[in-house]
Amino acid sequence: MIDLLNRIKKIISNYLLSKRTKSQYRKSKIIPFSKSKKAALLFDATSSEAISSIKILLKFFLKKNIDVFVLGFVNMKKNSSFHLSTIHINYYNLSEINFFGFPKSKKLNDFASINYDFLINLSMENTFSLKYLSFITKSNFKIGVYNSDDNEIYDFLLVMKIKSIEHLVEQTIFYLEQINNNNEK
Repeated sequence: MIDLLNRIKKIISNYLLSKRTKSQYRKSKIIPFSKSKKAALLFDATSSEAISSIKILLKFFLKKNIDVFVLGFVNMKKNSSFHLSTIHINYYNLSEINFFGFPKSKKLNDFASINYDFLINLSMENTFSLKYLSFITKSNFKIGVYNSDDNEIYDFLLVMKIKSIEHLVEQTIFYLEQINNNNEK
């Protein structure tokens, strides 16, 4: 019964999101690192391994002198002991989203209202709240992991043959460097 309820919830949430994506036009723009000021990273923070991997990408942007705002989703009612917010990394959990996965906290709405040069959703689980935040957050260029539902949200999709957050971070850095090198000229 709970599985059926979750499937219905997912169908309704995705329907509402798809309606909104079709009615909103956004033009993507790639900004070279030398001119970039802000980047946003979204990820599923339920495991401590994911947090360690995200810190590698965080350091990559910080070395480029780009302010980074990282937001991790904890798929529980409360954060665990290793979900301690830092200067660059914040977390949110199920208590900060509504039944359908839409943000209801000021922290999430504030995050989404900032205009970023890059937004990267590093969630391989395709969590609806992260997908929705990716959509509503203002960003010049959006990157996500490929799945058949999200083509209209992102400007660049990473196809993952190896399903690990470490590999995803490596691939993201590699492709960001390639994109930057082509756009610096």
